[in-house]
Amino acid sequence: MMGAGNALRWNPPNAKQLSSMLSQLIQGILECQDKSDGYIMAYPKEETWMHENPDYVLSWVTHGLLAVAEGRFNETLANLALKLIRQQISWFNYCDFLPLFLPTNDLPEDVPPIYGAA
Repeated sequence: MMGAGNALRWNPPNAKQLSSMLSQLIQGILECQDKSDGYIMAYPKEETWMHENPDYVLSWVTHGLLAVAEGRFNETLANLALKLIRQQISWFNYCDFLPLFLPTNDLPEDVPPIYGAA
């Protein structure tokens, strides 16, 4: 999604094909979106704090949607991508799992600092 969205910024020879593929992808995400809260990820909400989900998965999907929006080859598609980002990030910012992977500073003394942080 990132590559195709960014490629559209330079109007490549296959722009119509890329735009069509991105449109299908965005429509698929939109169809799978939880309409009650805006959640769009392909893993269960309960697994948000696990593995690389809150880090790489969320950021790469967000960057992909931003690339689609920045491509501006299709304004409707760009607006849908921005709407999906806003709804997902709003869900993420208020999800119950946030404290599980963003712990407070009240860690026990026996937990070593990460990357030399004090």
